[in-house]
Amino acid sequence: MGWLFDSPMTFTQYVQQAQSDAVGASVGPLAQGARSGVMLLVIPSTVAGLALAVFGLGLQSEKPRAAWGALSVSAGLTVVMFFSGYLLWSGGAGVGWLVLHGVVLVVSLVLTGFCVPALVQILHDPPPPGLQSVTDAELAEMGVVPDDLLAAKTSATEREVARRKARIVAEQRRLDELERRLDQRKNPPND
Repeated sequence: MGWLFDSPMTFTQYVQQAQSDAVGASVGPLAQGARSGVMLLVIPSTVAGLALAVFGLGLQSEKPRAAWGALSVSAGLTVVMFFSGYLLWSGGAGVGWLVLHGVVLVVSLVLTGFCVPALVQILHDPPPPGLQSVTDAELAEMGVVPDDLLAAKTSATEREVARRKARIVAEQRRLDELERRLDQRKNPPND
């Protein structure tokens, strides 16, 4: 994306850039600051984004380990983003990469800021043990699920069961009638 904002180059400049890239490749990745910065911007932010999505699901179910994981991933991403920023700025990266880096850095700082209170809350008020095995009726008793929602769910289920039972009874009657007719054909009545 950074190339969108870079100035156009002539063929000679491209050749010189390719030659300097070949020389820089033999020196090491840190000698190529902008490229290493882009690598440290893209790969860790992608992996950390996926990890934070997983830890976010764990936080929804109030898992203490998920809070620790989210905090460690967001803090690690922030540290990597600072190092990536150093490489991008010192390596002369394009404006697009610098703007993208700034956005990812701000997002990682905000996420770290959100993870700290989430961890503190879970540590001070841990979820009760066995919360995952709560039934709908227990949730209604606790006031978590409204009674009318539970009643609608139950009545819809009961209606579906009654409808299926009626269909089975009608099908059984039809089968009984067909068996009676078959028996009459095999054994006609003697009058």
